[in-house]
Amino acid sequence: MERLTNILNQELETFNKFLALLDQQHKLIVSRNLADLNKTNSELDLLCNKANYLERKRIDAVNDISAMTKHKGDDLKMSDILPSLDKLSSQRLLVLRESIQNAHQRIAEKSMRNGRLIEKSRKLIAESMKIITSRPSPIYQKPGPGRAAITEGNLISRSA
Repeated sequence: MERLTNILNQELETFNKFLALLDQQHKLIVSRNLADLNKTNSELDLLCNKANYLERKRIDAVNDISAMTKHKGDDLKMSDILPSLDKLSSQRLLVLRESIQNAHQRIAEKSMRNGRLIEKSRKLIAESMKIITSRPSPIYQKPGPGRAAITEGNLISRSA
């Protein structure tokens, strides 16, 4: 049981670091600091790998507990483990579970926030590129017969 508690503590610590990096990522997106943003994204990738590793360790620990308690089925839940523990251990596991669930929820919210910000930036860039690369409308040209026309990159005076 101590092994599971240690793994859950490590997971919670990893998720809290992940939250801090998501906040940092948000600030860097807003400030358009590409070099530091790439660095933060690399750190987020490393934390994702660590979280995946800890999840595998947690699954192994749960499987070991399942074998020790002779629980049938593949989906051992916290509610299946808690009755076999003393009050202090069950209390610690409940607090850890709640903290991890809250961290997951906050990670999802912050990831969505950063994703929306990136998507908004992409749309603004696309609009800016469209404005920059489009040809001017004839509405903005000089009126009258003395107007110069642009054809195939050459300037021709039609006033004659």
